[in-house]
Amino acid sequence: MKFRIESQDLKRAASWTRSVSERVQADRILGCVLLESEADAVKFRGTDRNIEIECRVDAQVEQNGETTVSATTLNDFARRLPDGSQVSFEHIANLEQLRISSNRTNANLPTLPARTFPRMASEEYDNSFSLNADELGRLFEKSKIAVCQDSSREYLCGVNMHLATEEGRRLLRCVATDGFQMAIVETRAPENFEEMHTTIVPSKAAGEIIKIFLRGDGPVMVAFTDSKIRFSNQTVSLSSRLLDGGRFPNYASLIPQNNPLKLTVDPDMLRDALLRVSVVADRPERSVAFELEENSLQMTVQDPAVGLVKEVIPVDFPHGKYSVGFKHGHLLAIIDQIGDGNLVFRFQSEPGAVRITTDSDKSLLYLLMPLKV
Repeated sequence: MKFRIESQDLKRAASWTRSVSERVQADRILGCVLLESEADAVKFRGTDRNIEIECRVDAQVEQNGETTVSATTLNDFARRLPDGSQVSFEHIANLEQLRISSNRTNANLPTLPARTFPRMASEEYDNSFSLNADELGRLFEKSKIAVCQDSSREYLCGVNMHLATEEGRRLLRCVATDGFQMAIVETRAPENFEEMHTTIVPSKAAGEIIKIFLRGDGPVMVAFTDSKIRFSNQTVSLSSRLLDGGRFPNYASLIPQNNPLKLTVDPDMLRDALLRVSVVADRPERSVAFELEENSLQMTVQDPAVGLVKEVIPVDFPHGKYSVGFKHGHLLAIIDQIGDGNLVFRFQSEPGAVRITTDSDKSLLYLLMPLKV
């Protein structure tokens, strides 16, 4: 195997495939990236057996072949190269080495046999649709913040991507919840796409989708079966096993419909105030108390070992006194996803789930369970 590629292409491919390879593993091959050269391109492939990323890079190929090399070492080498340079690769099979050179830099890296590299079984996908890359990334970015981190509840450790119908509109939704918070993000369903069962994309795969596609352009083909999903364009393909969707909660029944108490607040003002009062919080789960009265919000965070901080900010709250508490880490994560527009909280008269939206984007809905104050 012998080829040349641009350093920028190498950096992107090495970074994407490195992110899914296993850093600590009993099987050394899972810490490697597979390189396959053919015709006028090279494919970089990384996997942890549950997720696989394949990146295609244009190349000047002198000799076809395949080998594997440490994903971490290749990525570290690539990101130190100057942009605009060419990088040459040559596999010395009898020495089990990959020779890499660029300008005055040369490296000989040990390889493992390509035949031992695990590949996700190829299969025919039952259904598929196309979605713009940045919209796909947005769906996962704004929903992933509510994914459960408790591995004992694996069915909640991912993003539920599915079709929904509301008021005659067909929607593609991403939903995540950990029992304390819920994120619901939606977009118009692709045309000529009629069916999608509960499809839970694991948290790790969701993170890679955000990294690869969020700031991208052009269409991404989404294809899936009952057990696997694939996101692909002309440059990169991400395949992932799906989590069992049978136990995902009926989230629609958990959305409160009658929350009469409305609070409107500037998100930047609220974020800055939260950051100031949370200086005494030793962890994101520390509660922040909201004391509301007409057009005024007092926030309080207290830690017995550190101290107490209060701050009062102006808000639009045309109601009487109302007290509620939240985990300040949850609030900050939601504010970061809201973007432009005012933040709108809707509270129930009695303690219950709080609806959080923005007046500039009707496709977002967050729910938070309040804490006792």
